[in-house]
Amino acid sequence: MGGASTANAEKREYIRIGCIGQKPPFMYNPQTASLQIDTGLIAAVRDFSIEIEWISFEEGIRAFLAREGYRDYDGILGAIVRGERDDWLTLQEKRPFVACGEFVPFSRLNYVENDDVMSGRLITEHFIDEGHVSIGFMSPYPHAWAQGRYDGYIGTLREHGMEPVREHIFGMDCLTGTLDPVFVGFTHQRFPEIATMYVERLLSLGTRPSAVVCANDNTAKFIIAAMKERGLRVPEDIALAGVDDAIERGNNRWRTSKLTSVRQDGYARGYWSVGLLVDIIEGRRNRDGQSIEVPPRLIIRETSLKRSLSTAGRTALAFRRAVTDYIEMNFARDNVLPAVARHVGASTEYFLKKFHRTTGMKFGAYLNDLRLTKAAFFVKDTTRTMVDILYDVGFSTEKTFYLSFRRKFGCSPQTYRARHHKRRKKG
Repeated sequence: MGGASTANAEKREYIRIGCIGQKPPFMYNPQTASLQIDTGLIAAVRDFSIEIEWISFEEGIRAFLAREGYRDYDGILGAIVRGERDDWLTLQEKRPFVACGEFVPFSRLNYVENDDVMSGRLITEHFIDEGHVSIGFMSPYPHAWAQGRYDGYIGTLREHGMEPVREHIFGMDCLTGTLDPVFVGFTHQRFPEIATMYVERLLSLGTRPSAVVCANDNTAKFIIAAMKERGLRVPEDIALAGVDDAIERGNNRWRTSKLTSVRQDGYARGYWSVGLLVDIIEGRRNRDGQSIEVPPRLIIRETSLKRSLSTAGRTALAFRRAVTDYIEMNFARDNVLPAVARHVGASTEYFLKKFHRTTGMKFGAYLNDLRLTKAAFFVKDTTRTMVDILYDVGFSTEKTFYLSFRRKFGCSPQTYRARHHKRRKKG
């Protein structure tokens, strides 16, 4: 079946991909500004030399299958995945398929998603670094992404020898990981009521958490409003952080929230959805059970702070934010050190000392670790060659890359890739 699809692709000038959803499937919405998949799809069209055609999906998956709407394409991207599971698996049998948008992941379906477990981990690690020793969790959502963020929160606490407190968790059961029955039939209209319930529960406790991981920014927004109504301060009384890095809007204004949040990489999600699909079409990946989880990034702002609330702490935080933001965008450059020093208005010597003082790490070690983290994603989740990867993430020689990778991950890049693919096949 895969060979026939590849043969069809070879007959055409371009690999032709159908994208299920309205054109474009991910309209710009400032409330979900971190999820801009469109730009990733557009870049992939250029880099992979493919053709994408938008497929309106008002008819639904069953009608699409019945009229064999997939026949005109070498592969299908699912910007919208609604309907019966078996129908989507049938489509995946008919044509190479990758889900990249609104869907519920299930076994054997190929998909590219945000790493929700990592989102929960990043926030919880940050709270611990800030000195919070009692950390709660809040989510009214029954969705897989909320479960993933909860799992990241629980796992990180336990890695640090901290057990979750049942009374500090609202929405999920800290023993079973299942949703509290009170949220069955949850709608967004209930948000103010639910946030008030949670804050009142916290106020009734003898010892309340000093920080709360919120399933998303919307949850955090309503909790902050409920706290203000009861005279509680953020972050002095309770620190908060969410996921989405949403932009607030209203009355023709856009503004950045002051909420600490996890920014998801929508560009990479769109780009690697195409990359994964092309790999499947061209036979470099199996036809089912393939997935990529795109790593997110923590954006630290005022609502999560404790140690950094002092004047000195805020100065150090501003320095770290300016530096890490710059490095995130320029980590592959040859001259990162002098460039970032100029960016913050410091000499190279002074910058190196201040970076070590404020982060506890030497700059070279931090940059090397970031490059290796980026490389690990490409090694694990793409079929790019090792030579392409090492140069793209900023290493100048193969010897340095291989030695550094083995030191960090305990094996060669090839072994790391093989192990991951073996685990994926077992899963």
